[in-house]
Amino acid sequence: MFDHHTEPLLAKLEKYKDEPLGQTRIDAVQLIQSQLKPHGAEYTVLHRTSRNRISHYINHSPSDQG
Repeated sequence: MFDHHTEPLLAKLEKYKDEPLGQTRIDAVQLIQSQLKPHGAEYTVLHRTSRNRISHYINHSPSDQG
């Protein structure tokens, strides 16, 4: 379902599923690559996971299955 880039990132988010985050909301997880250029840094989004996919992952995580 998730590729090898985002699986570890999403797994780290699992710790927040029961935390009271107040107004904080995770909308997306992005894997980016940055390169320093003479005029500054350039960023390239390599992969983006939406909030819906994050919610699905957290709500159906393997640790929930006892």
